[in-house]
Amino acid sequence: HPGQTSTGIRMPFGACGVITPFNFPLEICALQTMSGIFMGNQMTVKVDEKVQLCMEQFLRMMHHVGLPTTDADLIYCKGPVMNRILVDGNARMTLFTGSQKVAEKLTLDL
Repeated sequence: HPGQTSTGIRMPFGACGVITPFNFPLEICALQTMSGIFMGNQMTVKVDEKVQLCMEQFLRMMHHVGLPTTDADLIYCKGPVMNRILVDGNARMTLFTGSQKVAEKLTLDL
């Protein structure tokens, strides 16, 4: 419309969580983690225990090329432990890819 303007402001959320499944060992996790970091967030990442090594090596590579070690935390734990971390740590945003059952539980808890 003539004379109308629109402005978008992107601001970091701060502490964010990423929870991803086993069937995409790197793609989903890396995309969600890096997009959060690019926006200035501090990411706490939990991948399925079957594929933890993929994300660990990816983060090692990112640190090797200059990513500060404080920008992302990779944790090894079961789902209920990550749930507690997100709730007690006051995560401002959670990126979740997985089952509907777990998504509904996260929605209620967060």
